[in-house]
Amino acid sequence: MKGTVPVRLMIVDDEAPAVERLAELVRRMPGFELVGCESRSARVAERCRQLEPDVLLMDIEMPGHNGLELARELRRQGSAAAIVFVTAHDDFALDAFGVAAIDYVVKPVRPERLAESLRRVVDARGDKPMVGGRLGERLVRVALEDVRAFIAEDKCTVMHVNGGRILVDEPLKTLEQRHADRFVRIHRNALVSRIHLRALYHDGEDTPRVEVCGLGFDPEVSRRNASLIKNLLSSA
Repeated sequence: MKGTVPVRLMIVDDEAPAVERLAELVRRMPGFELVGCESRSARVAERCRQLEPDVLLMDIEMPGHNGLELARELRRQGSAAAIVFVTAHDDFALDAFGVAAIDYVVKPVRPERLAESLRRVVDARGDKPMVGGRLGERLVRVALEDVRAFIAEDKCTVMHVNGGRILVDEPLKTLEQRHADRFVRIHRNALVSRIHLRALYHDGEDTPRVEVCGLGFDPEVSRRNASLIKNLLSSA
């Protein structure tokens, strides 16, 4: 796979042998990094926020919420992780694609079939505009459509991605000029994603704020920009 940044992958399955099998197959594939496994459906959303996987290899039939229900919940929360269902049954395919799954793989999983599925994921990501940043010691690239906000903090620009924070080596002004079609200025210290913008309101202290899907907090809007945001939401 081209590029130096691996695709981050998480396995969701309640059967240990299935997890071990998938983990072994993934480890053999260059360009992919297994960042975690989860067997408890109730923990999947939280783990996704913590690990920020690019791809979920997810079983459908699990105790508690099944994979289809989890996929719908993740989408409602704004998760942009690509979903590949891996299941022992072939009668959920139509439902799987109804929740925008990239692929549907039937167990037992053959190496070449998993490789084909992950190639589809890479191809789906390939044409997306990206932005680079630093996550600890790692250099990462993130699809712009996954970014919720850029916020200036302590002389740094922080990119907020579905609850995660990534440092960006560019000022807000440059980002605003480059991505004006995707982000709108709400404050001198903040840009937010147009497609994830959900609401404008005043808090208990009469401060204007916006709700941004998947951001995790509601940033302040300057009085100067409040009318712009109101018009943007009204015309959406």
